[in-house]
Amino acid sequence: MPHDISDIEVPIWFAIVAGVIIGGITFFGIAFSARIAITLLLSIISLGISLVILYLLYRFVVAVEQIADATDRIADQNRADEDDLYN
Repeated sequence: MPHDISDIEVPIWFAIVAGVIIGGITFFGIAFSARIAITLLLSIISLGISLVILYLLYRFVVAVEQIADATDRIADQNRADEDDLYN
């Protein structure tokens, strides 16, 4: 069975820490020009925040799909129970 992307769990703190580390490396690596370093740092931080928001939206969609599947299973079971009761 192929692996689904929903099997991969990435903690939010990991994404934030990775963004801060990459931002710090960028900031100190390009410190010769403060404007460029600050611009890149802010860009990387905003990219990290955007990725976290996208990840949260993805997890929300997965949760809604799981709820819909569970509701369908319950409805199917209720129909089967009704058929058994009346037949």
